[in-house]
Order: sequence, then C-alpha cells, then structure tokens
Amino acid sequence: MRRILYLIRIFVVLLILFIIQKPLFMLFNHEYWDNPSLSDVWGVIKAGIRLDLSTTAYLLLIPLLVCLISLFWEEFRMRKYMRFYYVPIAVLLSVIFISDTVLYSFWGSKLDASELMYVHDPAGMLSSLSLTYTILAIAAVAVVAYIISGNLISRTPVEMSRDGILSSFLFLPVIGLLFLCIRGGISESTANVSYAYHSSKPFLNHSAINPAFNLFHSMMKADDIANQFQFYPEEECRREWADEFKTDTTLSVRLLNTARPNILLIIWEGCGNSFADDANVTPGLQKLKDGGILFTNLHANSFRTDRGILSILSGWMSLPTVSLMKRTDKCQQLPGISSTLAEHGYESTFYYAGDVNFTNMRCYLNETGFNRILGVEDIQTEVSQSQWGYPDEWLNSSPTAEELFQASGQKRMDVILTLSSHEPWDVPFSKFKDEKQNTFAYSDSCIYQFMERFRKSDAWKNTLVVITADHGIPTKAGQPTTDASISEIPMIWTGGAIRKDAPRTIDVLCSQSDIAATLLSQMHIAATDFPLSRNVLGRQYKHPFAHHAPKGAVNYFDKDGVSTYDYAADTELSPDFQNDSTRIHREKSLLQYIYYMTSHIE
Repeated sequence: MRRILYLIRIFVVLLILFIIQKPLFMLFNHEYWDNPSLSDVWGVIKAGIRLDLSTTAYLLLIPLLVCLISLFWEEFRMRKYMRFYYVPIAVLLSVIFISDTVLYSFWGSKLDASELMYVHDPAGMLSSLSLTYTILAIAAVAVVAYIISGNLISRTPVEMSRDGILSSFLFLPVIGLLFLCIRGGISESTANVSYAYHSSKPFLNHSAINPAFNLFHSMMKADDIANQFQFYPEEECRREWADEFKTDTTLSVRLLNTARPNILLIIWEGCGNSFADDANVTPGLQKLKDGGILFTNLHANSFRTDRGILSILSGWMSLPTVSLMKRTDKCQQLPGISSTLAEHGYESTFYYAGDVNFTNMRCYLNETGFNRILGVEDIQTEVSQSQWGYPDEWLNSSPTAEELFQASGQKRMDVILTLSSHEPWDVPFSKFKDEKQNTFAYSDSCIYQFMERFRKSDAWKNTLVVITADHGIPTKAGQPTTDASISEIPMIWTGGAIRKDAPRTIDVLCSQSDIAATLLSQMHIAATDFPLSRNVLGRQYKHPFAHHAPKGAVNYFDKDGVSTYDYAADTELSPDFQNDSTRIHREKSLLQYIYYMTSHIE
C-alpha cells in the first residue's frame, strides 16, 4: 500500500505541474489573450486535463516499474535510484515548458517536432533571441528543473522493504487506470491534440494543449508523410487536382525581350505586404515598383524561411507538419529552377550572409543544382556581424557583391537571401521606434542602394530581377499566425530583360510555389518537373487559387475569398464558410493531394 500511495503522490505532483503551467503560459503571452477572464483559465484547464492525465500517466510508467521491482528487493533504496529518473525528466520538462512559453511569443504556435530541426544548430536557434533573453530563459529552465526534481524527490520514500509476489496484484487496478489515462478514456478515439480544442479563439486552444504531449505526439507523426491527412479515396483526390496542375507553356502575355536572360532573384526575409506596401517603411521598394511588373495577389506558401525558399526554388507547396528542406531523403528528389536551367547552360550561385548550413539549407541547394553556395564565411566585407551574420549592407560594401554587376558570356542565375529583417531586429540603423518597422526600413535602404548600383552595371541589360519574400510575419502583438493576411507577399519583376511594353500590375491570384512554372514559361521552358507549380500567366490558368500553410492550419484562397481549416480540431475557422461543405472538401482534398505528391517524389 505504501508503494501505491507513493505513486499517487508523484502522479498528483506532475498533474498539478501541468495545470499550473497553463495560466503561466497565458500570462506570459498575454498579448494573444483577448478580453482575459478567469473563465478562460478554467476553460483552458478543463479542456486540457485529459492530455495532462495522459502525459502524467506516461511519466509514471518508470516509477511503477521500479515499484514492482522493489517488491522483491530487500531494503530497496527508492529515493537514491529514482533521482536518476527525476533529474533528467525535470530538466526535459523545464526545457519544454520554457521553450514552448518563450517561443510562442515569436512564432505564435506551440512547440512541436518541426522545431527539433534547430537542435542541430543551437547557435542558429538562439539567434532569434537577444543575449539577455537567452540568459533569462536558461536561468528559468534551471529554476523550474530544480523545483520539479525537488518536489519529486521529497515525495519519494527513502527505502522500500521487500513485500512479495502477492502484493503485486494490488497494482492491477493502478495499471488499468494508467492505461485509461494514457489512452484518453474509453471513447473510440485515443488521446490526441484535438482534445484540447474547446474555443473559437486559437490562443485558448493552444494554451490548453500539454506542451510535452504535443511535442512527443508530433515526433511520432513527423516522418509519416504518406499517411497524414487521408480524408478521401486516393484516386478521387488525384482526379480532382491533376488537371489543376497540368503543365502549361502558353502565354497570355510576354514579359521578356529575350528567352535566355540572366536571372537575379532577391528573397527578402519576412517582407510581407504589411511592410512592402508601406511607403514610409519601404520607400525604396515603392520606387522599384514603378516601371516594373508588380504581382499584387501573391501568397506565401508557409511561415518559415526553410519552407519559403523551397516553395520558390522548387515550386513545391508547403506541408504544415513537415519541413522538406530538413528531409535529406526528399531534398535529392525535389525539382529546382537551378537544375532545370542547368540543362539550358546556366550556372547558379546562392548568396546568404549567414550560416548556409542552418536547417539543412546547403544540402538542399546542392541537391537542386546550385554550382556555388556562398555563406558568411565566403563573403568579404568589413561590416560588423550581427547574431545571424552580416547585416544587409554587405550588399553595398563587399567585393563579393561586385561580381553580380559584371556581365559575362555565361548564362547565370544568382539568388540572394537577405538576413537583417529577422528577430531580434537588431540593425545599425535608427529611423522608427517600432523595431520591426526600423529593421525593414534598413533592409529597404540596403536593397534599393544595391539595385541602383546594379541598374548602372553592365549586367543590367540582359538581366531579369525578381524581388519577392520567403514569408510574411505578424505585424502586431497577438496576431494569430493563421491570420490569412500574413501570407500576402510582394513580387516585382524588373531589369533590362523586361520588354518596354511589359510594365504593369498583375492581379491574378497565385501562390509562391507558382513562381517556378511562371518564370520558366516566360523563358519558353516547360516546367514538367514541377508538378505543384502553375504558369499563372498561361491561357489555361482558369481556376486561380492559393495555398498557405501556417502551423496548425491551412489557408485556402480563391475567387470567393479565403477560409482557414484547423486540421488539429478538424474545424473550419472562417465564419463565412463554416457550413460550406464543398469548400471544406476542397481545402481538405488539396491538403491530402500535396501530401500524396510529396510522399511520391521520385
């Protein structure tokens, strides 16, 4: 009986820990909490209790096993041996709690397996945080781990005496109860994240999710691409979408004065239209729009750089639960603009003034055909490094950038990924009090100065310059990451390779993943290797739609508007479309098709 009381005490300590974590999470991220009330807290605790019980039961399996072993052990020193379990568990839980709480304010989403890609590069992971913030977070981990381990150790008996085999039968009800807790009850469904969804407010749902359960549950599903989001018969899904992605080389409008221009692609870190359309913040970009081709209805496919780059360069629609760039088995199979152009005599160079190894980027770029990949260690400049690498002014103070201005007989594609407009918003520039506005204004000044120099260079005459973004970002505190407006990004085509009669505004609805097929078609190159990219300036582009995959949901845009499908709760979040079964089918079917195509990359 003493052993069972011990298990009950440990169970209660862990359960209380998970319950307390919820209001603390809510308070720390209060900017996401609209009209806070105690009823919200109670609703969060109540909705999350089943996942808390399940996680607690999992953690109790080792103490249960040790109790059973101690039945046959004379004077078993329980507290001494259990320390070897309590301490690592306390550290692990504290890391999960603090990481989940702190990173939510940056990403607006719960910690899950997709964040584990950063574990291999802790320096890159911490680059989003200031030094003070990082030190405080580490200190918080140490304090929380000390509290958790101290409580568990103090409630563990010093010794346990031998009791015999008959006493083991007393544990049968305990084992049964733990099994029910782990399973999530007696209903047909087993414990899953959707148990915590109880509100129309995403933040309250996220607050109710046990962060440890969410992390380990997502880890078990992260590699299972083929079996995720199986809503409809496979053949039915393929028939529905195959025609939408047929290769189309027709042109409704010709934008280029040559079929084989050099290409300079500038991918602006995080620059959504909230900044790109603000003349006060990005006056340089507004000037670049004049005399160029402006795409006004382009949507990013995802919310992170590793996914946005892949969408642009591989024409692949993003998966909300998987970073394909991190999947080396998929990287080598993905199409690439650079590899397609290589077949037509092009050489490709990628410039990034930061760590090109971050999130497996170098591997991806190599596998998709880049001849040269230049990172922070390859760029010559006297500019002082920031946490991420060289600030964007390296473009105007580096011999490395000078090579872009030189015309050559070799056909080339150059890709520049900017760096400065990223947390912690630390730039050598001071124009706005708002740190995000100030950072984007800094990047704008760097890019515009670079473009003015490039316009005067020998390379300008035969170059198509494409300026776009990898993704957008929330612009105000508490803005949900599922907000469809975050996906709106700019795209400008300019350069000497643009026809004189081409400058215009193009309002066609499209996705970031459509850049590949649209660009190649203007070069009279069939995009047959890009099964999820569409030529949006083709005569067969009859059903415009766009796909955006923030974590936890998908946004679907078409001529009727935008709707948001929360796949964890299997719920349509857009009031205008909640009862539209046809639209909900369309959203789910597209999601399934993207996963089907990804699982069949060859």
